[in-house]
Amino acid sequence: MTMKDWREVQEADARKLLEELADHKWDFRTVEGLTRSTGLPVQRVKELLEKYKELVRTFPMPDTAGNTLYTIGEKSESLRETLTKISSIASKRAVKRAK
Repeated sequence: MTMKDWREVQEADARKLLEELADHKWDFRTVEGLTRSTGLPVQRVKELLEKYKELVRTFPMPDTAGNTLYTIGEKSESLRETLTKISSIASKRAVKRAK
């Protein structure tokens, strides 16, 4: 599947999930948060995130509880996301130099 715009999705459950990911009240969402807001079972949310992965972006690091964070792919990258990526790259380089 090569869909570029989540608004093209016709599947009702997927549309509901993608609308929640596109909500500008949130930068990123967890599976549990998406389950609560959509009313879909956890397994269904996970299946849809995988099925429509080309429309979804994950945050480079998990939240403090270890949960993966998701957003709609078309949202602009947040400053926090950019800084996390830079920090991750810098940490990896420091570890390589230490070896």
